[in-house]
Amino acid sequence: MHGFVLDADRLAQLRVFSDAERHEIAKGAATAITAQLDRLERALSASDLGTAADAAHRARNETLLVGARQLTTAFADFERAARGGEHELAREAAQQVKAIWPAAQAAIDQIAAGG
Repeated sequence: MHGFVLDADRLAQLRVFSDAERHEIAKGAATAITAQLDRLERALSASDLGTAADAAHRARNETLLVGARQLTTAFADFERAARGGEHELAREAAQQVKAIWPAAQAAIDQIAAGG
């Protein structure tokens, strides 16, 4: 499944690292994305679009690291909506992020586990 979730070119670039380093990069990215997604959801529930946008931006940086392009796009859409004060668009984008995250997380976790 991770073949279409994670960018093959980015994964190839990560091969310059040792297996242990690559596993740590993936584990760190998954942990950071999860934390920022939780932060985003809390901020969105509190109508704090500034904090939510910041969380999306930080999560997006992690998605770039591991090549999760669909998730990168979804976080970017959320960030744009939140920074623009578009609460409903931000909610829709958050739903898209939540829909994509499980498959992306599984693919990232596979790398973290040595796959």
